[in-house]
Amino acid sequence: MTLTPGHLPEEQRKILRAVALAYRRVMRAPAEPAVTRADISQRDQKRQSDALAAAAAEYRRLSPSATGDSSRSRGRSTG
Repeated sequence: MTLTPGHLPEEQRKILRAVALAYRRVMRAPAEPAVTRADISQRDQKRQSDALAAAAAEYRRLSPSATGDSSRSRGRSTG
């Protein structure tokens, strides 16, 4: 069975939509110019990382069950 938004409660669908929009907003932002393949790869990796961070922040903001940074909860240092 494929999971679709219709399988989720209304509150979870609202959160999922907001998280997807946060991710999409970063991914669709105008790209910085890049010349070499290495520059393009670095730019794309940074964009992906930024988009995931934005989506995670939006999820933590909206979801009452969301915790803080998962790396902190596992005892890792973030700095």
